[in-house]
Amino acid sequence: MTPQEIAALVALADGIIPPDNARAGERLAEHAGSGELYRKGVEAAQAAAREKYGRGVEALQPEEIHALLRILRERLPGFFKQLRMDVSAIYLGD
Repeated sequence: MTPQEIAALVALADGIIPPDNARAGERLAEHAGSGELYRKGVEAAQAAAREKYGRGVEALQPEEIHALLRILRERLPGFFKQLRMDVSAIYLGD
């Protein structure tokens, strides 16, 4: 994944569970970078963010990230469920 895609994935993960010492978003990006589901999900999230807000996911405010996650839950339920499950597992695993 590119640095911009990683930043987008971290922002999405941080929208699921706000960042803390577990750094779930950062840790997810380290492990999910090669997954096709994540690549396609981040690509779709970037497109939706640009469509709705005129900028990429990594530039969105927290309330915009939450709105974007609701969009992704409807449009890409498989990606949203995997993201939520992985972020939760990382967070709870610490």
